[in-house]
Amino acid sequence: RVGPRENSLAKVKEFSKQRLVVCIHGLNSNPTQFKKIIDEIQISDRDSKTDIFIPCVLNKGNAPLDEMVKPIFEEIAKWAETSGDKELVLVGISNGARIARAIEVEIAKSKKNANIKKLHFISIVGACKGSSLANLANKVGLSWLMSKSISKEMPTTSNRNKQLNTDWEKMPSTGPTRKKYTFIASPHDWQVTNYDSSLMQVLEKNAYYAIVPSHGHNSIVNAVSKPVVEIIFNSN
Repeated sequence: RVGPRENSLAKVKEFSKQRLVVCIHGLNSNPTQFKKIIDEIQISDRDSKTDIFIPCVLNKGNAPLDEMVKPIFEEIAKWAETSGDKELVLVGISNGARIARAIEVEIAKSKKNANIKKLHFISIVGACKGSSLANLANKVGLSWLMSKSISKEMPTTSNRNKQLNTDWEKMPSTGPTRKKYTFIASPHDWQVTNYDSSLMQVLEKNAYYAIVPSHGHNSIVNAVSKPVVEIIFNSN
């Protein structure tokens, strides 16, 4: 279920089940960030109709957004072409939510999305619209602490994030007819402090928001593992 080595998706298993859960880890992390969530899925014993895909994000999330999206989207597109109605669940942690958001745009534009009837987007402390911390780092001359791509694209005011916002707002109406969005954030998160990103406004009826206190950017993932699994398997 866990993706292969970091810069290759060539050996990913073939996905064909009704539901595909794509778990996208955060910046400078790896698939083990989802261990607690995967453990909870296995304990719940509800994954007989579910494939789980946890890719190693290119350069641990430090690559340009489009380069990180491409190989993950290609695997989703292959799955979407297999027979039967499909349900796609995108779970993104931190920078992984920004990647997931860009993947949603690619799915909407794709000609291979006809079988995807449901899409559920789950963001955990997601930098869906970038991070104001990256804005600050660039402003005070600390951009060297980040990779070149992150310092260029992660600020909320970056050209790439502006383009993503525009693309997302103008997504074609083709594709999944049932969508659901869940955003989980913490008031004690110092890495993505801007709620307009981690609790992104969605003009949809099926948008849900949760603030979980007493947890930081990393500890919140394990803390919400059980409710996240419940959310994943709730198709309503």
